Amino acid sequence: MISVKEKEEDIGTRILTHLAAPMEVGFELLPYCNLRCFHCFSNSSPDQPYTGLSLRKIEALYDELVELQVFKIYLGGGEPFARRDILEIIKLAADRSLAVTISTNGSFLTERHIDVLGRIRPAVIQVSLDGACAETHDGMRGAGSFNKATGALKLLRTVGISTAIGTVGCQTNFPEIPDILQIALDLGVSCFHLMGLQPAGRASSSYESQRLTENQWLFLHDFFNLRGSVLREVIDLQVEIDKFVLFKHRLFTPQAHLDSFSKLWCICPCGRRLCTIAANGDVLPCELMRDVIAGNVHSRPLSKIWKRSVAFESIRKRSLGIAACSDCRFWDVCQGGCAAATLNLTGALTGADPRCELANKEISRASSQS
Repeated sequence: MISVKEKEEDIGTRILTHLAAPMEVGFELLPYCNLRCFHCFSNSSPDQPYTGLSLRKIEALYDELVELQVFKIYLGGGEPFARRDILEIIKLAADRSLAVTISTNGSFLTERHIDVLGRIRPAVIQVSLDGACAETHDGMRGAGSFNKATGALKLLRTVGISTAIGTVGCQTNFPEIPDILQIALDLGVSCFHLMGLQPAGRASSSYESQRLTENQWLFLHDFFNLRGSVLREVIDLQVEIDKFVLFKHRLFTPQAHLDSFSKLWCICPCGRRLCTIAANGDVLPCELMRDVIAGNVHSRPLSKIWKRSVAFESIRKRSLGIAACSDCRFWDVCQGGCAAATLNLTGALTGADPRCELANKEISRASSQS
């Protein structure tokens, strides 16, 4: 099930670069979304079409995923519940025992959806909530979206579906993040998922002005670290603190002792243990890397794309030759950082994630000695 490659040059250890098949596959069911969020990692909007993979093609892909022993799929968009056949799409996955996570803004969820979802029982439905009040959330997403999101969470709870709140932390909503967590607790949500703003899609234009600062990430680290043991008794916390801030302040313990599989779980997953299928059938390394196309499922099986794509191969080998990272004590859990962010911010895959101060200092030191 695994593919092992030798780490190049002077690094001298053997690493696991990818799995023989993805563990998780994302489906972008359509590019259309009724909202136009400034922090969207794609360019979903009301101007985009409703077009996407046909139900028959999705079913065929599900069968291929089962054969590949993929066990988790992620349904997003755009807004997945804008598709009229969304319940059939979810049911086809559930019938094949694929664990289904769905990401939605909640706008299109109705009692009819809820009734059927209560019988299908997807693994998790994540509803986006980016403010603790309508003023903030609607300002980021669109008028009336706060009430629709919280209303959807309440409806989902009535049929016992596991829910998550997904929050993108940025300058606009940073002061409200503790209050958004409190809403999650009050609504009986199963999981609180906090993410940082990413330099991809529409969010690229506001990334530098809206991304959280180092001190803000340190505050969030302390906030959740102090309360984590108590909170985790009632809610799953998936808090993605900026790891480069943790590295810089020695708040992350090096993990050189981990086995190869465990290390693979710590590093950038795109093209290594997951991929994304876009609405037109393009296979992307991840949802943040939209300009790298590994193939298209209309012309080639996903299994062959995963195993033979030149694009995937370049991503898997990317971390092997990054000089700025070769002696880093955090190599085993980073290996050059996020491939998508590196490409989107620098235009190239070959260097270290430019958001890492440790790598930038090493580059400056090497330049001064040359």
